Amino acid sequence: MITRDDVAKYAGVSPATVSNVLNGSKFVSAELVNRVEQAISELGYIPNRAAKSLASKKTDHVGILVPTLSNPYYGTIAEGMESIARHHGYIVSLIMAEGSTDQYISRIIERQLDGVFLSDFNFGLTNKQLLHMKNKGVHFIIGGDSSRSDSTSATLSGPRITVNYENSIYEMLLYLKRLGHKRIAFLSGNDPLITEARQTLILKWSHELGFDNDPNLVVSGTPPYMTLAEDGYRDTKRLLSGRKDFTAIITLNDLMAFGAMKAIREAGLHIPNDISVIGFDNIYLSETACPPLTTIHIPKYEIGQIAMQLLLKMIDGEDVQSIKLESSFIMRDSVAPAKKIDKLTN
Repeated sequence: MITRDDVAKYAGVSPATVSNVLNGSKFVSAELVNRVEQAISELGYIPNRAAKSLASKKTDHVGILVPTLSNPYYGTIAEGMESIARHHGYIVSLIMAEGSTDQYISRIIERQLDGVFLSDFNFGLTNKQLLHMKNKGVHFIIGGDSSRSDSTSATLSGPRITVNYENSIYEMLLYLKRLGHKRIAFLSGNDPLITEARQTLILKWSHELGFDNDPNLVVSGTPPYMTLAEDGYRDTKRLLSGRKDFTAIITLNDLMAFGAMKAIREAGLHIPNDISVIGFDNIYLSETACPPLTTIHIPKYEIGQIAMQLLLKMIDGEDVQSIKLESSFIMRDSVAPAKKIDKLTN
C-alpha cells in the first residue's frame, strides 16, 4: 500500500508538505503542489479520509436535503453541487426530509456533515433547530422561492439562494393573452413549500392582464400534497369532469403537467389545439414530452453549483451573502392560440 511517506519521497518533499497539499493549505507554493499532485497521480496514492478528518476537523462531506427523490428537479441541483464538490475532494449525499424535523436534523448531524443545502426553504425548521445544527459544526444554505413571504420562512436566519419568478410569470401570461386565452386553470398542488409563491404571482398578473380569475379553475391538491404526474392526472380529470370552460392549464411543476397531458388525451382532446399546457421548472424530460412542454426554467444546475461554492467558503470561515437568481419563460409546442370555448365544452 502506498503511504504518505512514499509520496513525499517520490516528490522530494517532506511528509508534512504532502499533508499540507492534501489539506488545501494556502502556504504551499504552486511548484510544490504540482510535484505532490503528480506524485499522487503516478503512484496511485489514496489518502486516508478518516485520518485527514481527524487532523483537519472536517469530513469533506456535505449534503442536500430534499423533499422527494421522485422529481428530477432535485437530482439536477445535486449534480450541480457534485460538479463543484469533486474538484475539492468533497462527497455529496442526498438526505430525504422524512419524519419530523427533529429526525432529519438528527440524520444530518449524525452524518457529521461539514455543510448542507436546504433545497426548499426550511422544511418546517425553526431558527432554534438551525442554530443547533450550526453549533454542531454543520454550515447551511437555505434555498427556495424569493416570493415566499410567510412569517416562518421570512424570519429564518442564514444565507439563501432564491429564484425570482416575477418577470417570467408575467411573460408567460402575456404570451397566453396574445394568443387569445382568457380562462386559465391552475393546478396548485397545494404544496406548502412552493404553491404560495407561484400561485400568488399567477393570480396577481392574471388579474393585471384581464384574465377571468375564476376560483373554480384553481384545483388544490389533497394530503399529503404530492406534486407528481399522478397528482396532475387526477386533478385534471376533476377539472374535465366538470366541463369547465378553460383553454389552458398551468401546473405547479412539470411532473404535474405530464399527468395533465395524459388526462387531456384520455378525454379525447388535443394538446395544444383544444387545451394548452404549461409547466414549471423545465426538468430535462420537458423538452422530450409529446408535445414538448412550454414551461418556466429554473436554473437548477446553477443553484447546486452556487450552493456548493457558498458552503465551501463558509467551511473555510468566510462570510457569504444571499444570492437571487432569475427564472425564464421557455416557449415550446404545448401552447397554441385559444380555441373557442363553445367548441371545447360541447
